[in-house]
Amino acid sequence: MVANEGDRNEGAVAESLDLSTGVVGEAQPLLAEWGWEENVFREFTPVEETADGTNFLSVSVHRFRDADAADAALAYFSDAVLVSGGAEDVEVEPLGDEVRALQSSEGGVTNLILYVRSGPFLFRIGSSSPAGDPTADAVALAQSILPS
Repeated sequence: MVANEGDRNEGAVAESLDLSTGVVGEAQPLLAEWGWEENVFREFTPVEETADGTNFLSVSVHRFRDADAADAALAYFSDAVLVSGGAEDVEVEPLGDEVRALQSSEGGVTNLILYVRSGPFLFRIGSSSPAGDPTADAVALAQSILPS
């Protein structure tokens, strides 16, 4: 079920990145340099919650000037997750032109974030599960929305 959806402007994206990295004012000039154009997002929750299934999925799509800019953004956005603590790189199957998967656990909940670049688009797909591994659901979502 769709729990939330909308868009974010460049200022909101920059502020979120600054909070993650702890470096205020760094993200805005980078987004401008990469030709950041827009962002849309959608968050999902299950109709019926289970104790061991994925209980949250989200997708956020950023469009940049070109593939090189989206590639630079993938590195920066995913490194920001690492800086904020607790996540580590994990292997997933190839997705899009490039993929980076980060997993963390907090309070018994496993979280996975996929950053997938496809051309000038950067997809951020998040998933969480109170027990078990939400990776398969995040990968399935990525496969269903990535351009062919």
